[in-house]
Amino acid sequence: MKKLLCWMLLACLLATVPACAEALDELPAVAESVDVAGEIPADELLDGEGAEVVGDADEGAEEAEANDLSTSSTLVQDFCEYADGALSFGTLGKDSKGVTYRSFSGKKSQMSLVKGYVNRLTAGGYNLVLNHTFNQEYGDTFWSVSLNYTGTANTGNRVEQVYDNNYSGDMVVYIATSGSGMKGYVYVASGLQFADLGLRSDGSIVSTQPAGASWNSALKVKKGKYCTADGRFKVKPGQAVVYRDGVKYTTKQVSMERDAKGGHDKFRIYNFYRNEGFALQLPYNSILTGDTFTRRQIGVGSDWAGSNMETFFAYTMNYILGVCHAGEFHMLQQVPGNGFKDAYLRVMRWDKKVAVLYICAEFDTAPYTVECMAVFKRSKAKSTPDGTSVSLKKGKSRKLTFGGREFDALSEVYNWEVVSGGKRVKLSGTKGQTCTVKGRAKGTARVRVTYNYSVYGRDVLTGNRNYEFKSKSQDFIVRVK
Repeated sequence: MKKLLCWMLLACLLATVPACAEALDELPAVAESVDVAGEIPADELLDGEGAEVVGDADEGAEEAEANDLSTSSTLVQDFCEYADGALSFGTLGKDSKGVTYRSFSGKKSQMSLVKGYVNRLTAGGYNLVLNHTFNQEYGDTFWSVSLNYTGTANTGNRVEQVYDNNYSGDMVVYIATSGSGMKGYVYVASGLQFADLGLRSDGSIVSTQPAGASWNSALKVKKGKYCTADGRFKVKPGQAVVYRDGVKYTTKQVSMERDAKGGHDKFRIYNFYRNEGFALQLPYNSILTGDTFTRRQIGVGSDWAGSNMETFFAYTMNYILGVCHAGEFHMLQQVPGNGFKDAYLRVMRWDKKVAVLYICAEFDTAPYTVECMAVFKRSKAKSTPDGTSVSLKKGKSRKLTFGGREFDALSEVYNWEVVSGGKRVKLSGTKGQTCTVKGRAKGTARVRVTYNYSVYGRDVLTGNRNYEFKSKSQDFIVRVK
């Protein structure tokens, strides 16, 4: 009888293997609202012998206490920054129910990095606790965990746990291995959002505050010059002032190109020191005074690299920064992958006449820090309206249309949202490529559409053809009169 029961149990486990394999190539469905099981003790999170926790557990808990989030916070440390270059990551995506996800891949030996990430988030101070862990070994490993949010905010629909749909959570992480490779996804519920809280896989907490001596300095206009309140920058329109490790340089080689057809505003700053220069590309007509951007917004994926300054603007991506530094061209990457360590961008002024930008870039070789403030003449830049900046009267409506649809997409999901000025406009008909915006009160609002789509690709582990999930966005500036 005992042998018969053992064989029956083995047959049930083997029957789940095809479903686990299929989960590698498609996103799991999102459950509406289901009963949640009780908490699982922390010592049950890491399954199997020899599992390694990255960073000392007691030390990690003490650091978490020093950086406790408020109970109303909806921020979750993004795994991309936590891994600090150890894994490859896909871009952030969002499904039809607002669940945000990011894929990752690496070696099977790096599974402890993933589990260490979960341990860190549940050590205390980050509004997350363990809910349920799944682990099965069939030569290859299928592992997942669901976490519950303990804060006061509404997190929306919960995420169904991959491999074990009897459970769900506000956050789900899963891994599958094949041979020596590993692949997985991280999901958070619609009411939560990924951010860089400074947590790193070596157990440290790094500062995520923007660098640059004049980052927070106020902007003033004196005798036709745009000046920072700290007195370091005094720049005329059509010029730039650059500090290379504290040494000041000035250049008149500053230009702005408004590519309405391509959907980009393009900026060039060069000839301030030998062949060094900045190249920046932002969404056309979608920037406002006060906008700030970090590596997360203006860095490209870790598996993508540019070539040189001449071909930089041939790329169709938005929010990208390239720099000629010490004789080499570097693209800022979301995860450090070259000599370009970090960068910050602040839009100090954006009006009909000028665009005043402050850039601070950090490198691992001299010059280590390059600060720049440039004043571009917007009134002199060639511009053709393309619909990303619209005006309408209070009480009136008009349609907005996303212009970056992929003709060969296998699946498509559009998410329209008001990211600023929510009391000034109202959206309707937000399920497709177009939506309707109605003016409610005078002022300016920013509307963003995120386009999530899938295309055929190649599995990073096996080389077999599979689905790749991608995402891109477009902003509209809506002025209600």
